[in-house]
Amino acid sequence: MTRQAVPGPSDLLRGAGNMVGNALLRIRDGRLYRADFGTFEEYCRERWGFSDSRARQLIGAAQTVTTVTVAGLPAPANEGQARALTAVPEPERAEVWRETVERTNGQPTCIWSSSTQVRTCVTMNTTQVV
Repeated sequence: MTRQAVPGPSDLLRGAGNMVGNALLRIRDGRLYRADFGTFEEYCRERWGFSDSRARQLIGAAQTVTTVTVAGLPAPANEGQARALTAVPEPERAEVWRETVERTNGQPTCIWSSSTQVRTCVTMNTTQVV
């Protein structure tokens, strides 16, 4: 397999609704980078120009979007909102996002529900759970 044959985000994002994080997850978990790169970190750095920690952020955001949309909720408006939800344990993410959507009258993309407000909602929920 040559470097060109290794799927990258643009190769895997042809379907609507897919995210770079989902592509990176597939590449990482399938070890699709190994023909040309020794590690996922090397692949991210040399192929895409970002660190593997940035890739993990994108993967986590994509997984969070999947979690909430499978639960029938609207996707977070941006990566920052999705990443804020990654602080919540996986089984609780949909409920925290549901609360966020309710608190914003069904418009989680408005200014009130910026990633800072999502973090506030996450903190409140975590406090209630603990």
